Amino acid sequence: VRIITAPDTFKAKLLRAAGRCTLAVDEMEPRIVFVSVECELVEELPPSKDHNRMMATRYLPSEAVEGFVDAMPAEVLFVLRPTRWRTGDLS
Repeated sequence: VRIITAPDTFKAKLLRAAGRCTLAVDEMEPRIVFVSVECELVEELPPSKDHNRMMATRYLPSEAVEGFVDAMPAEVLFVLRPTRWRTGDLS
């Protein structure tokens, strides 16, 4: 799991201090389901525009990538290792 954020955010400070986090995703329609994953911090990579480009390439059309990268400050990349998964279907 990878998280990209500004190096001085509250999220980044908490992740460094704890060395772990839990991520959760839920869906309410068409039925109620969820997944949560506990992760440990494996690596923190220094701020880089390449991290922004990696994420932008995944989610934006190719013609929008460089504009996005130029507009955003360089961000730090946290690499996390999942250690425990939980899922549920409450429908």
